[in-house]
Amino acid sequence: VNQNAFSGLFNVFSNEHLQQINQPTVLEQIGYIFIVAGAFLFIIGFLGCCGAVFESRILLTLYGSLIILICLLEVVAGVLGTVYKQEAEHQVRSALNFTLQKYYSGPKEPNAFTVGWNYLMMELHCCGVNNYTDFETATLWQASKQTGQVIPVTCCKLSNEKPPTPVSVSCIRDPKGDNSYYLTGCYDSVWVSLSNNLILVIAVGIGIGAIQLIAAILAFCLCNSIRPSYK
Repeated sequence: VNQNAFSGLFNVFSNEHLQQINQPTVLEQIGYIFIVAGAFLFIIGFLGCCGAVFESRILLTLYGSLIILICLLEVVAGVLGTVYKQEAEHQVRSALNFTLQKYYSGPKEPNAFTVGWNYLMMELHCCGVNNYTDFETATLWQASKQTGQVIPVTCCKLSNEKPPTPVSVSCIRDPKGDNSYYLTGCYDSVWVSLSNNLILVIAVGIGIGAIQLIAAILAFCLCNSIRPSYK
């Protein structure tokens, strides 16, 4: 497994990747995601900021409560994911398969899902969710692929990733074990990568949770130090 899959996130802004990302559909979809996430974080941060500036016990309590609620939801999600591991894995696999079948397209009009899938397949040396047969039902890709093409070029063993250049030119039409990763599913590869970096994943999760708890505690401490005014 290529452990650069995590550190490679910072390399996504290379010129070649930017040429793929710098498409109207990709930028629009990424923009919507950032707008929604940013608006949610802004509202929570705004409550805490206003509560501290105006010494409002109500706003500080609301801010701290929302942070605690987020922490609880994260814990519940982790517990449910552990207890119902098989069901959770099935749902994740189904969601990934849905994005591949409905949104994976050819290189001419890439969208955010296509760019993400191509990057994942190149970094983890995998093909599709389960294997190459997933592309047989990928609607957009089937409509835009070359005649006789069986797999995307990003499923091939590459001599160069920028742009993707297969070691064997026959790979996309006649994939084999020596010229592609057509039998290796990305779902299993992702889980193997997470398992190999389990300590890092746990450390990041604990760090995020600790920061959230500290923010909530400080909010409640500040709230407690503010004396209610009576007129």
